[in-house]
Amino acid sequence: MLLATAAPARKASVSCAGGRFVIDGRRLVPGSGDGSDVVTIEPGSQVSIMSGCPRVAAVLKPTPAGMRVHAVWPASVCPGLKGRAQLKARILPGCRLLSGSLIARKFKKVFNDAPLSTGCGDGIADAGLGEECDGTGCGAGQHCTERCVCAGDTTTMPGIGTGPTTTLPAVSTRCCQAVGACFDADAADAQATCAALPAASHATLAPAGEICDGVAGTCGAMKKVGRYCCQCPVNGAHGFPHPQYCFDTNITSCGPGLCQQNPGACGPSSQTCGGP
Repeated sequence: MLLATAAPARKASVSCAGGRFVIDGRRLVPGSGDGSDVVTIEPGSQVSIMSGCPRVAAVLKPTPAGMRVHAVWPASVCPGLKGRAQLKARILPGCRLLSGSLIARKFKKVFNDAPLSTGCGDGIADAGLGEECDGTGCGAGQHCTERCVCAGDTTTMPGIGTGPTTTLPAVSTRCCQAVGACFDADAADAQATCAALPAASHATLAPAGEICDGVAGTCGAMKKVGRYCCQCPVNGAHGFPHPQYCFDTNITSCGPGLCQQNPGACGPSSQTCGGP
């Protein structure tokens, strides 16, 4: 007599929404500097690597062992890599860790368990979101604020003109997108500036988490400092929280009369061109 046995249940495939996965303490693309890197997997199956590989269409395939990610960049698109570059990775079950490798001609860099960055408060200092710390990570005499930037007990700098010394709040950023240009500034500064620009500029705040590519002039996943720095005074009617602010841009214009072009990159702490 034969007894029927039930077939083992198949494991369900893992499908993940993607996000920003932080590779702590090292860059994937050679020659791109020091610090952490970020692999961004966006809705619509687009993938980018902060250290040098721009957005490209990718293949995302749910499997029981995690969601496979395969992206290919044509030759010369990722500076520092020879030939075409490939990202072969997997978002592990749970959708919070990414492991894989970046491969090019005579090059392979492996990374394991890169955590998902979800913003300030997740314990991951994501510089691409304007975070300098997240609970820890600040130097001596500083603390990590609730906005994930390092600050001392007070940060002071001279006010505009001959005014008194002014205490500055900590700075985090949002990206303002206009026609052909973008800039990162403190969230309140960016919002007020976008609203104050002429209607023809079609200026709008980009979604939270996007940063300005000052070379291409677009808000997105990769930060690049523009060639020009615009120094802006505060118009009290706009409600700016700083005695001045600045932004990097890819074009020579700083807007109609409000801001002036100054040398040096925009200092994120001082909000002055050439400042720290």
